Amino acid sequence: MTNFDSIYRMHQHHRLPIETGPTFLSTTDQLFRSGFMREELLEFDAACQRDDLPEAADALIDLVVVAMGTAVMMGLPWHALWADVQRANMSKERVVSERAYGGFDLGKPEGWEPPRSARIIDRAVASGVPAPVYSAGPRIVCLCGSTKFKEAYARWNRHFTLAGFMVLSVGFFSHADEEDVDATTKAELDQLHLHKIDLADEVGVVNVGGYVGSSTQAEIDYARSRGKPVTFLEKETTDADDS
Repeated sequence: MTNFDSIYRMHQHHRLPIETGPTFLSTTDQLFRSGFMREELLEFDAACQRDDLPEAADALIDLVVVAMGTAVMMGLPWHALWADVQRANMSKERVVSERAYGGFDLGKPEGWEPPRSARIIDRAVASGVPAPVYSAGPRIVCLCGSTKFKEAYARWNRHFTLAGFMVLSVGFFSHADEEDVDATTKAELDQLHLHKIDLADEVGVVNVGGYVGSSTQAEIDYARSRGKPVTFLEKETTDADDS
């Protein structure tokens, strides 16, 4: 999924405005979105002046989100426009320029063809084919917890599947099946589960009897650091030394 696709899905999820063909915004919407982008630029400048790199990064991402969201509201054929602008950019040449920052600029060589944005938009309007609509699809939940809770995993897998979720779960229950694994294999399995968390919309912790081991706690901390909602599926949590 591209960044633009994820913004389209965000508009679907929150029922924000979406146009299926190229159009202008209303004056009210145009002024609001322009002001929104200017606000993010000011926040970026302020963060840089404070030497606050995380806030500067956050402002840049917010700026891109607002800009792409505006394109969704305008029904622009974004992927085609982006590809063509980058085609034009990549066909430029690095040249020496006293006027440019650092003494270099991108020049237009002989025969350079500018972006064909008008042609792309006109073609989209003439075709009458709606811009692609991306289905938000089912939510994805990743189950975490000790591998000794094999039956509980199966129960919660069934629960979420019947509720319409896609479920990412443990595929190897070393504790429940009493199968020892070496340190290298365990590290690889732990890393694989972090990738599953990355793919998920939310995390469900299989904490039977309130048990949360150190490995599970590390997964919870990782999920929260990635902004994933975490739900404890059983009783109140307690700390433990291992999982």
